[in-house]
Amino acid sequence: MKSALLLALPAVLLALPASAATLHVSAETGESFRKADGSKAKPWKDLQVALNKAQPGDTILVAKGNYLGTSDQGYLTMTIPVTIKGGYSTDFASRDVLKNRTLVQPTTAQNGTSRSFALLSIGDP
Repeated sequence: MKSALLLALPAVLLALPASAATLHVSAETGESFRKADGSKAKPWKDLQVALNKAQPGDTILVAKGNYLGTSDQGYLTMTIPVTIKGGYSTDFASRDVLKNRTLVQPTTAQNGTSRSFALLSIGDP
């Protein structure tokens, strides 16, 4: 019985997911994907970059602001299971979803154009 448990233990350990990362995005203080690394100190500016870089099980913390995806196309794609939490201050020190509004919404300049939609696609690419 002991030997069966000892043999099963490595298989269980291999099945456990690696520790999940916490990624940061800020429309106001973030940088491009070339300059930032998604850390609290160097957040990305673009939510789609974080979605592209994330691994299954990661958490993406999003500071206040309006996010429209790569090149402000108004379209975000999420193809893996991640957690997205909005409502953070730009320094990620506090979270208040009413005070620090996090939006995926077309801007006034985009209304009435072919880019006037905001969509989050969840699933296969």
